[in-house]
Amino acid sequence: MGKKDHAPSAYRKLIKASKSGKMPVEKLIEEARALSEPYYQSLALFGLSMDKGLDNAKASELRSEALKLVEKEQRPWRRAELITSICKTSKGVPVSIDIIKLIGQIPEPKARAEAISGTVKYLGCENSPKLLEMAVKNQDYEAESCKPVIKFWVKECQEFENMLDILDNIKDQQAKIRLFGYLQLQLVRSRIQSTEPIEMAIELAGQLQGQERLSVLKDLASQSEDIESLEAIVAAITGLETPIYEASLLTSLAGSADKAGQKELALDWFNSAFECLTEIDNPAEAASIRLNLAIGYQRLGQEDLAQQNFQLSMDGAKGNEKLMSRVQKAMGHAVEKKPEPVIQKSNRNVLALHDTYEGKLSPIHIRMIARAAPLCIAYGLDLALLEFPIKDLNTLAKKVSADTNVGKGGRYLKELIHENRILLINKPDEAGLAIATTSHPDRKKAISLEDARKKVKSHPQKRLCVIMGLGRKGLPKKLLDSVPHHAEITGSNVSLETSTAMGIIAQMIGKL
Repeated sequence: MGKKDHAPSAYRKLIKASKSGKMPVEKLIEEARALSEPYYQSLALFGLSMDKGLDNAKASELRSEALKLVEKEQRPWRRAELITSICKTSKGVPVSIDIIKLIGQIPEPKARAEAISGTVKYLGCENSPKLLEMAVKNQDYEAESCKPVIKFWVKECQEFENMLDILDNIKDQQAKIRLFGYLQLQLVRSRIQSTEPIEMAIELAGQLQGQERLSVLKDLASQSEDIESLEAIVAAITGLETPIYEASLLTSLAGSADKAGQKELALDWFNSAFECLTEIDNPAEAASIRLNLAIGYQRLGQEDLAQQNFQLSMDGAKGNEKLMSRVQKAMGHAVEKKPEPVIQKSNRNVLALHDTYEGKLSPIHIRMIARAAPLCIAYGLDLALLEFPIKDLNTLAKKVSADTNVGKGGRYLKELIHENRILLINKPDEAGLAIATTSHPDRKKAISLEDARKKVKSHPQKRLCVIMGLGRKGLPKKLLDSVPHHAEITGSNVSLETSTAMGIIAQMIGKL
């Protein structure tokens, strides 16, 4: 290990060496301080503070040094990630006060929400009130910040009384109402008997008017799973201003009742919504609600009522192409589809992504793989994942489908897997003639992709494997030293953002 090591790899080596006990901890600490990025300096020093060879005073000193380095990470999302990683490895060490303080110092509310969500289960019940107090003040991200804390607090700590007072401090009235509803949902799921949160939510909703009131009541209905909450919400219908609002809320309530297994109640509320809609003279105004009614009736086996509302919805949807398409699809009619993309057969060349991030499979890995898959489909390439923390491709496909809409929500990735066009490799030369992309190639190794194509004819695998790194620093020096060829793709030694570089590289290899 040394100063020129790739920071993520060097960090992992330091922690591994500490656990093995084969190197003096003082030497490891020295190398940790020499790492090139504050992010990895902080992680390494905090990890080394757990070394059994340190006395309590030295370990505490190292932890303090590591936590101070967190503030040097200027990217808010990266700082949130670092705080979460440190929290995961704290193993009961008394740093919760420092962690909460660091979360509060994150400058962007979105990143602050991510840190709250990532640390709540490690900080425990005793710190949940402090985290929730911070979350309710995280303007524009109250829901994202509060929900993980509410869920943990109710499920693991089995109490909620103090939570109501904290949530009541949220300034955004609609956000407050929805979070009271979310609290009620968690109480139901944890079998804690109380309707106080939903009652408070409905009372606050009564202070709103028109569409705002309808919107929060529908949200409360959609996330309610118990009959007591649903009946409390239906009682608020009398305060709505128009039959169309009443029908809309009743339809939402009926849908939730159906999901909760209350079929008779669901049918009763669907029928009440149907009656409300008879008061609406303009068919177009009621068309969307009638569609939801029809689908609801169909689920309950009321086929005649379903078909009646499908037809009424179609009549009202005339001139509204988007709604008409929804109605036709629900009725099983043929809807004109966009042409399917042409999936190019593999030309055997490989786009390889090298994992330059440390740790387990993360959202960054998922996004990059999801972006690479459609490029490989479009340009006929195979995809290699070099040193990725992945063992099972089917699990990867499910993860991509669940976590991102990029690449048709994982559809292109599944196609590559089906055609055996994804390679999990640990060495650059396993997938073909290895070409590392870099904005500053070694002159002795520099080669154009055109010239590389000629060389590949004499290579045993007869295909190119063009490697790019994830993240702003590109490929590590160790890898650049190990491969036989370097390619600079811009012609002007300009370093490109990862997604931009990926697109250009895929197009260039695809044309070879």
